[in-house]
Amino acid sequence: MNLQQYNIIQQEKIPHDALSLQYLLQADILLPLVENYSQKIGTQSLATAASLFLKKLALLTASSSVDYYGFHNSKADWWPEAVFDAQNFQLILPNISYSLLQVNWQHRLLNDFFSPIIQLLSKHYKIPQKILWENIAIRLNRPFRKYAPFLSIEQLHIVFNSLTTCCSAIRPYMVFQQYSAVRLTCCRSYLAPHLPTDKSHCSICPLIH
Repeated sequence: MNLQQYNIIQQEKIPHDALSLQYLLQADILLPLVENYSQKIGTQSLATAASLFLKKLALLTASSSVDYYGFHNSKADWWPEAVFDAQNFQLILPNISYSLLQVNWQHRLLNDFFSPIIQLLSKHYKIPQKILWENIAIRLNRPFRKYAPFLSIEQLHIVFNSLTTCCSAIRPYMVFQQYSAVRLTCCRSYLAPHLPTDKSHCSICPLIH
């Protein structure tokens, strides 16, 4: 399937400063990326930058994983080979043959990858974990909105259930067949004036509903 819709590209040349996803779990790497991102989106609030950085990262990783591994049930495992290009905020996949998926992709995504990142960001920037987990849930819901008109309830529920049973932290923010529900928390996008959007709040922000 085409992953470009999630800002994932495939190319032979990898930027010298691109990072394997596992390095984003390290504070000395992740925190400077968040601080650089705060300048890019025009906010002095590092808590806001952390929230929006994670939300954008989740588009690359969470949305794409649900689509690729979940709905398409693809077995070629690109995740271990993916590198993060922070300059362009994209994932780059090398032009190689990928090994077959041998792990639980839901556990890898939510428990091994996002859980430690969320703990780190929450502790360092004093931002509630519930905001960060809901950011992930919003991105997990995106492929469900895409495929809901075309797949059966049973097919949708299989993928949905595989996510919510894998990670208890995500459950309060995901409701089956309610993929565009108003958020319970605010991601703080209205505090970032340089975001590429003409709206101060996202359409499902609880502050405007």
